[in-house]
Amino acid sequence: MNIELCWNITANCNQACKYCHRFIGLQNLSKEENIQILNNIIESGCDNITFTGGEALLIDYLEDLLSYSHSHKIKNKLITNGVLLTEERFLKIKNNIDKINLSIDSLNNDTNILLGRGDRHVEIIKKRIVMIENSDVELSINSVMTRLNIDDMFELGIYLSSMKIEQWRIFKFMPLRERAKENEDKFSISREIFDENIKKLQKMFPKLNIVTRDVGEFEKLYLLILANGDIYQTKEGKDVKRGNALENKIL
Repeated sequence: MNIELCWNITANCNQACKYCHRFIGLQNLSKEENIQILNNIIESGCDNITFTGGEALLIDYLEDLLSYSHSHKIKNKLITNGVLLTEERFLKIKNNIDKINLSIDSLNNDTNILLGRGDRHVEIIKKRIVMIENSDVELSINSVMTRLNIDDMFELGIYLSSMKIEQWRIFKFMPLRERAKENEDKFSISREIFDENIKKLQKMFPKLNIVTRDVGEFEKLYLLILANGDIYQTKEGKDVKRGNALENKIL
């Protein structure tokens, strides 16, 4: 399956990134309802799920969903800001997860605070990277390039070059909705500036598998299941509802 199924299993988050375009204000479903969604995903023939949010680790029964999904031969990926990915929690999920994407946009603590990541985010991420590197779980990094942190990307690239990561996914800031739309003037960069900086990064760090994402790729490659079960796909900059995963066919 070419499309990436992103299950935003909760709209809640323990960080407040000002560039975030997640749907907010949605009520979580029950564990039983989410198991029903997972069964519908399995029946649809989907072979991969990206568990995200909000912050997916806020769901205290996430381990059960990962185990159930993995038992049906589905590849599980987790996108997390890393704060709740303690060694204890990692031990509970690592046998049922294929890849973890950690989110970091800068090594500068002041920049992270301005972005809304909060204090000590770099310190936390560095510990999580070492922990995952010493396991069999693949590790990738997600970064969002904005006007505020664009000059920090090269320092970040130097650091990541010394790590064992499978992919560095760099997203162009996308003011699709919610908080990102509200802060468009603060964070927006042109496609030309984004492409120019990506080329510099790829030239400087040829061993890093740098993959880019912008609105075009987002619309073509991602199908979203929201915290309330609604299925959405973004088309021409607008969110198009395709049903609800509790009731309708997923794919």
